[in-house]
Amino acid sequence: MDAITRTKTGAAAPMRAFLLAAMAAGASGGFTSSDTHQHRRHTHRHKGKHHNHHHHQHHHGSQKRGENPPPMGFLIGAAKCGTSSLWDSLYMHPGICKSKLLKGEPHYGRKEIHFWDKRDNSTHAHETFDTYKSHFEECPAELLRMDGTPSYISEGKVPGYLKEVYEKRGIDTSKLRFVLELRDPAERSYSLFKFTLKTEWHKYVERPYEDLYTEEIRWWNNCVKRSQKEGYNSDSLWQYCQLQTGCVMPGLYEQQLRNWFLHFHPSQFLVVTLKQYQNDKETMKAIQRHLRLNEAENLEVKNTNQGRYNKKQRPPMPEELLKFYNFYNIKLMDLADKYPKSFYKHKISERKDGKTELEASDFFTAFLSEEAKLVYKASYNVQHKNHNKDDKHEILSILAEADESEL
Repeated sequence: MDAITRTKTGAAAPMRAFLLAAMAAGASGGFTSSDTHQHRRHTHRHKGKHHNHHHHQHHHGSQKRGENPPPMGFLIGAAKCGTSSLWDSLYMHPGICKSKLLKGEPHYGRKEIHFWDKRDNSTHAHETFDTYKSHFEECPAELLRMDGTPSYISEGKVPGYLKEVYEKRGIDTSKLRFVLELRDPAERSYSLFKFTLKTEWHKYVERPYEDLYTEEIRWWNNCVKRSQKEGYNSDSLWQYCQLQTGCVMPGLYEQQLRNWFLHFHPSQFLVVTLKQYQNDKETMKAIQRHLRLNEAENLEVKNTNQGRYNKKQRPPMPEELLKFYNFYNIKLMDLADKYPKSFYKHKISERKDGKTELEASDFFTAFLSEEAKLVYKASYNVQHKNHNKDDKHEILSILAEADESEL
């Protein structure tokens, strides 16, 4: 953690430190933080092993007839971001294996196998790996096997288990491909709350939504303070905090992605937004290329598990929640700047044709809700010295309100 953050004792330390350092940068001409290692905008150059980015049809050239390779494609999240719809679109592709349900599995088991998040350790996963593969045993070996469990992104131990077991089996993990579909985290949080309330999936929603997000924010900020006291130094607190479920925590996408990037190269990931999937026909083509599939025509956009609540009647997103997410949304944009090819239609943040840095990125324009953009714009512009007096006033207001809240 950076020095400013360590000096703060309030639970709002991460937000406060980031915004205060950003304001100081506007005057001093620079901004650095060891929390993300590098906040200056730059073009990332891959280091180490060269990765082949040529697109080709997925195949197992060395597979013998009758062999059953494991999944090499994963739709790992995030929950209530449209992954069921995206999965149903991909499932229409002739190059993807149509998996089977095993005895006792729920109807959604073809998409969500929940193998890696239900294993106690990597040894358990290794011992039951053949059961995992049996979902795909009726498919020809050349078809791509996919696992579409959206909770994988938020389960801290999954990427480590997955890589260790695949390597034990002699499988080249650099050939694995991961797809994520995201939406504004505040919108996702409320959507999950309403979905869980309707389906009675979990009893934690028996409390008001305000109580839920307030409690979860307090949990996370207490963990941040604890990590500072213990001297924990990492870009991601995801493994450390172990707060991986609920309505709020799964929306910390940047923290979860950094955890996965510790195990797999960022070039193995393609991150798209729900709005891109719904409104941009090129999105499905990009996903197919990423998965090394031949382009299939007419993969229709679906509306699976779409929420039925009237969005016009939805109350405004709570400012407390928007401000909490704002800090991590800015860090997500930093991550996208570092690995722009991993985020669909994201360009290195720069002004073009009079547009702001945010507007220059199709990814983030589609990612953030209009409510979130208002909070985002003020702090982001301050960070990059584009601020004016109104921006500074808004930042100071945010900090003042944080002092008065339980954040």
